[in-house]
Amino acid sequence: MLDGRDIKLNGILSGQSTSLNLKSGV
Repeated sequence: MLDGRDIKLNGILSGQSTSLNLKSGV
């Protein structure tokens, strides 16, 4: 079960990982 906090944390973590991937790609 996911609540609002879990979804927010997952969104933040995924956002950070994607930004890191973009930075490493550049």
